[in-house]
Amino acid sequence: MDTKFYLSEVLVLLAFLFFGFSGNAQSSSDTIRMVKKGSGIAYYKDSEMLNLTQVIQLTSSHKEAVKLLEQSRNMRNITYIFAPVGGFCLGYSVGHLIGTAIFGTAINQPLFFAMLGAGVVFTGITIALEAGSNNKARMGIALFNQSVKQKNNISLDLGFSPGGMLLKLNL
Repeated sequence: MDTKFYLSEVLVLLAFLFFGFSGNAQSSSDTIRMVKKGSGIAYYKDSEMLNLTQVIQLTSSHKEAVKLLEQSRNMRNITYIFAPVGGFCLGYSVGHLIGTAIFGTAINQPLFFAMLGAGVVFTGITIALEAGSNNKARMGIALFNQSVKQKNNISLDLGFSPGGMLLKLNL
């Protein structure tokens, strides 16, 4: 029996145990994700949450994406005007209706229906603008991500991870 042969096997086994087999197969990328969160939209690059202004700054190298994202921001800014007005008008109408039911007063029909109609219209405009804003942002981010993915080259790297060494393939 050759002890040198067994010694080399033990050393290889110890090397594998020392360096470990664990590793993270994901590497950071330049792509941006858009996630529906609650009643709004959240933007992420890797695990960092971004606002729309930061997304526009990150995508500044892609003119078409920036144009779509700025249109999205402008549409969203308009919703900040229409949403409170629609909410006030609907709230006033509901409050007027509850007030007449509790106190037994007559409904001021022209005012009630005018406020109710205005509230429905402003709320409808807000919903339509917000949906359009989200679609423009989604298209802008998709354009940017598509250009980033085309620029990336395939590479094979040897690196370190918390568990030891790892072989990383970037696509």
